[in-house]
Formats: sequence, C-alpha cells, structure tokens
Amino acid sequence: MGAQKLAAARAALARAESAVGLAGSQPQVQPQSGGKGWDLPPELSPLFPRGLAPGMTLGVSGSRIALALVASLVSAQGAWCIYLGMPDMGWEACVGLGSDLNRIVTIPYLPPARSGAALSAAIDLFDVVIVGSALRLDTREQRRLAQRARNRETLLIAENWQVRDRVNARYESVRGPANGSGHIAYITVELRSGHGARLRIEWDATGWHPAAGLRAVPSVREATPAHRVPRGQVTGGGLRLVPVNGTRGRGEK
Repeated sequence: MGAQKLAAARAALARAESAVGLAGSQPQVQPQSGGKGWDLPPELSPLFPRGLAPGMTLGVSGSRIALALVASLVSAQGAWCIYLGMPDMGWEACVGLGSDLNRIVTIPYLPPARSGAALSAAIDLFDVVIVGSALRLDTREQRRLAQRARNRETLLIAENWQVRDRVNARYESVRGPANGSGHIAYITVELRSGHGARLRIEWDATGWHPAAGLRAVPSVREATPAHRVPRGQVTGGGLRLVPVNGTRGRGEK
C-alpha cells in the first residue's frame, strides 16, 4: 500500500475513534494484504470453496468458535483485525487458536446511531473486520457494508448475517468434568458451511484438530447404483460407519 493509501487508512482510524468517542494514540497499522488471500488448512478447505479472500463477507452463526477460528487463522498470518460490538469475546481462547493480540483492536460497544459510520471507517483501514451480533443492522445496511468491504478488499466476518458464504458451529460434546468437578479436556464441535460441507473438530489446550473415529449414518438405499454408493463399512440394521475426521458432502449426515 502506497503512502497515499496509508495516510487514508490512518485518517479512517481517526474517524472510527471519533465515531465512538475514543481518543488517544493510534496503533502502528501496517499495509493491508494487497489482495492476496489467506492460507487455509487442508481440512477446512471444503468449508470454504472460494477460499478466504480480501473482499469476502462471511456469515457465522451458532457457537462463537467458528468466528474465533476463522479470525485466528488470518490473524496468525499477520492480518490486522478489529472486533466491533463483541464485549464478551473470549480472548484467551482466541490466543489458543492462533490470534496475535498485538494486531487486534476491539471496540466492545458502539452507539446504534454511529455503528454504521464506525464500521465503514474500520473497513477502510483493517484487513479483517469482525462484527458481533450486538450490532443491529438491517439488511440494506449489511449489503452496503458488504459492498464496501468488497471494494476495499477487506474480509468482513459477521455474526448471524445471511450471506452467500457462511458457516454454522454447533457444540456436540464436552469431555472432562465428572460429577460436577474437574476441568474440560476438550470439546467437540461440528462446523457446517452454507453449501452443506461439514467437519467435526475437537478443541483442547493444544488447539483444534479434526475429530477422529467413526460415526454411524443411514446406509444408502439398495436402489442406488453401485458406482454411486459412498465408501463406508456396512454395519447392518440400515446403518454404515463413515470416517468423521474430515468433511462430508451434503448427502452424508
């Protein structure tokens, strides 16, 4: 980013501070990614068939681990991120997932009348803008901000926005506590994309990884042509076992 764009970015941060009534020193924001996408672990690629690219708007819902995971992936690669309207974000969890707190700015609360202006300013400056569900924006405003993010090549991650690219996270199980005591060893979460791809992950003190093991699912009807039968071990009783340490297509549940 040239000197002119960097100056514009600093001016945008000043506008964001003014919009929310903040004043003080500005962080030393470095140039943005310049249009280059971010790397994804192979296990997550099926959830994001278009990748994670500047200018994309990603809707997240369900457990906040989906939002934290995606934001941490790009933060670990040097992206400057700003969180708006998320006063209850778990920063220790974000660090465990790879976030670099030295390159993160957070504005927990925004006056409703100024939220649109602050979000616009943030999109002009940061590589990644994360919008919490506490910010109530109508569909028209969401579309305007998504278009601005596309023009500015900013990755916009927003809770509960119904957009083309979206991921839902659902807690499946927690392992560790027994009889009301002990600590959580790990949790299992299912991630599901808007186009139907799914991945079960385990999250523990070392980070996240695909959940291992097998899962029983309804077997394919006998009328299905043999060459179309998904791979799996038939168990009888109308069930078969399939691996759950990777993504599955829409037809496997």
